Amino acid sequence: MPVPVIINKVKIPTEVSTWVVRDSLLARLSTAKHHRLIMICCPGGYGKTVLLTQWAHRADLHTAWYTLDSRDNDSNLFLTYLVAAFKKAGVVGEQLLKEAQESLPAVSERVWAELLNQIQHFMHPITLVLDNVDQIKAPRVKQRIQRLLDEAPDNLHLALASRARPNIALSRLRTENQLVEFELTDLAFNADDTAKLCNLSGFETTPAAVRHLNSCNEGWITGIQLWGSAYQKLRQSDELELDHSHVAALAEQYISTYFQQEILEQLNESLRDLLYDTSVVDAFNVGLVKHLNPQSKRDPIARLLQHNLFVQPHGHEIGWHRYHPMFQCYLYKQLKQTDLARTQELHRLAVEWFLQKGRYAEGLQQYGRCHDFKALLRFIEKHTFDLVREGEVNDVVNLIETIPQELTDDHHTLAIIEASAIIISNDLNRIKSNLSRLKRLLKPHPLNSNPQQRLSQTVAYLRARQADLGGNLRHCISICDAELLSGKNNNAALSILKFFRASSHFGLGELSTAKRNAEQSLHELRLFGVRGLPNYLDFLLGQIEIAQGQVRQAEARFVGLRPSGDLEAVARNFYDLFYFLGLGLARLEINRLDSAERLLDRAALIAMAFRPAAILPWVLHHQARLYWAQAKPEQADKAWAEAQAVATKNKLWGVYRLCGAYRVRLAVERDDETAINVWLSEWDRVLRLYGIDTMPEERLAYCWVEYHRRNWQDAHSSCELLISALDKQNHQQLLIDAYLLQSRLQWSKDLEEIALHSLDKAVELAAESNLHRLFFHERQNLFELFQLGLSEKAFQQQGTTQLLKNAGPIRKLLFELKSEASSPSPFREQPLPPPFDQLSKRELDVLFHIVEGRRNQEIAEFLFIGISTVKTHINSIFRKLNTDSREGLIQKACLLQLTKTTALES
Repeated sequence: MPVPVIINKVKIPTEVSTWVVRDSLLARLSTAKHHRLIMICCPGGYGKTVLLTQWAHRADLHTAWYTLDSRDNDSNLFLTYLVAAFKKAGVVGEQLLKEAQESLPAVSERVWAELLNQIQHFMHPITLVLDNVDQIKAPRVKQRIQRLLDEAPDNLHLALASRARPNIALSRLRTENQLVEFELTDLAFNADDTAKLCNLSGFETTPAAVRHLNSCNEGWITGIQLWGSAYQKLRQSDELELDHSHVAALAEQYISTYFQQEILEQLNESLRDLLYDTSVVDAFNVGLVKHLNPQSKRDPIARLLQHNLFVQPHGHEIGWHRYHPMFQCYLYKQLKQTDLARTQELHRLAVEWFLQKGRYAEGLQQYGRCHDFKALLRFIEKHTFDLVREGEVNDVVNLIETIPQELTDDHHTLAIIEASAIIISNDLNRIKSNLSRLKRLLKPHPLNSNPQQRLSQTVAYLRARQADLGGNLRHCISICDAELLSGKNNNAALSILKFFRASSHFGLGELSTAKRNAEQSLHELRLFGVRGLPNYLDFLLGQIEIAQGQVRQAEARFVGLRPSGDLEAVARNFYDLFYFLGLGLARLEINRLDSAERLLDRAALIAMAFRPAAILPWVLHHQARLYWAQAKPEQADKAWAEAQAVATKNKLWGVYRLCGAYRVRLAVERDDETAINVWLSEWDRVLRLYGIDTMPEERLAYCWVEYHRRNWQDAHSSCELLISALDKQNHQQLLIDAYLLQSRLQWSKDLEEIALHSLDKAVELAAESNLHRLFFHERQNLFELFQLGLSEKAFQQQGTTQLLKNAGPIRKLLFELKSEASSPSPFREQPLPPPFDQLSKRELDVLFHIVEGRRNQEIAEFLFIGISTVKTHINSIFRKLNTDSREGLIQKACLLQLTKTTALES
């Protein structure tokens, strides 16, 4: 009886409208299509089938598709369907399929040979997609797949999609550069992908909720979709946000069902026990797993990896792994519900192992999870310094919150531990509550007792941090000075105060003092053996170096913060953020914008992992600066708006004001009067509160606003004072912007020579690091000024200047800027009436400059073309518009209101 063939198994799946198109991955697949094997291996729910389906529909290639299931472990059935897949693709004939259906297994080798021969005779490249390869367990079928790789003709390429790594020999393919691999980190969604999925699914949400959703699921697509399903169900009956706790609870139910049906039910009992036993810890190595699960005979992690059970490398240390947090949460809840006694025993075993290895933060966490709070408090008392030094700030603070209040109210060591952690995470709300508790604890102790000194120092650095984060920078410095001059013995608390003092001096633009304090604090904390916190100080010092134009030095400093191990797996330790954030800032300064974008995205993921994401506004601020440099003003404004929203929620008024200063400069460029007026009212309040102790970024923003409002005298005098202060501190980063503004102000008052002199100073500073910085901000306000500086007239007036020395690179940058600015035509976007509709885009550009009164030489310089080309365009315009003079062109153009104002509006 012929073997029936289900057509759907050999048919390329149909695309669905809600699928997110992964352009970058599709481009990588297209590049890889000439390799013998493309291997896509990651756990379920990461879009393997979707990606291959999109590729098959879009790529210019012949594709045979075979969706595998458990029945395909029959080698005869496998071979029959293999032939059917190539028949469906038009590669082999009907006769071969009929023979396979009717005569196997008797003629299996003949069918196999004929299949390969017909593929070779096809004369076109063909790709065979084998989806769900993890379903294949039978050795004979695995051998068939191996033979496909070994014996296939040159025009056959394979793409395998599998949850678990198939048992296929890949070494030779790797050696011959014939293997391309896609793994979990390649397929995981980023925040932009998640936002696209939300839009395609038909619901709108905030950027913050999207980031939260993507962070919770770590880019796991099925988790994001199930969360979206929960949101869609609940929003029909109630107006809830995507990140509402009710949505999260329902999403967790959906995800738990998925794990149960798709993962756990497919595993044997011993493997399920291994998963449950290891779910009590956030990360594990072989030694810890064997301590928790002594039944593990061979390498248990290799066993988990073989089945690809949502396991990935963890953090800094080689050999450490973790589960996807959603999967771990599901396993742990199942374990507690089914065997609470076993859960408690596993926690005690974990504590025992962690303390033997000196891993105090993990031990602390295990005490908290088993709710042995008295043992937990004894542990904290004994290992206070070790816990702070390890730098696991988020785990420490979250765990302290689980301890019943009656046990912590009079526990001063616990309060100090909490303070040491929350000052790093920038959580101002926790700082305030911790301050209240510390002040209560100060009263019962004698004035000169050791606990009283420790508590008073802790109160001092909490108050200083509160002032620093709240934007009261001079008050922070005063608090630090008072405590540092009190004559107490030097200790880590005093070193931290020097750090906060450095941070506030930096915020005020006092770079030399900030650098001196930061270097001293960094040196002392390293002597005290403090870990983690020095990364924060290195980040501050790197920011100072960037501000002073020492970008390469800062870049080298940030590279030194590189976490060990797999960078793609690092997203769990708070202090790793400063490697990604710092290096992203350095790459931004030298215009390596793609690299900066990837690094800042990683920093945002880490910041999102630490609730309530109080560090996030700083990351969003720098992402917004990147968007502005990339000429993406809408994205920049959205990022600053989100940063200010998070800052407002957490009362972080310092970073709120910093974002506002940049955001209003963008508003000036976009002529957004509403945003400008909002900022001006906030600026008036800042001046009333802090007087002259404001940020230089705010003062520069004020100068731009006054320029925009045509209060040129006020803008000019304020700008001169700012330049003097910045020059004194060698603040090159802002000096460049300030000189550019000064030159624009001078040019507005027809002081061309003086304006070009100020412009030259900006170019001289920018040339030391990267000329691109000249065009990061306020592009269109400065375009014509640069044109003037590079004109023939400027050559005659200036002689040899920095501007003219760098004329070649600056012309190139101006050309790129012109391309960006002229993407829309300088004229209105509605269709032009005859005879103007006959003009080309370049002819319209030339006509615009004629209307503006520019001569041929100036038009050539502005459009970066030769004078002869300008003349050719003008003659063509004369002919098409039936006129023979510039006056005639201008008269006709005025009928359409083709003026400079029109160009700026468009």
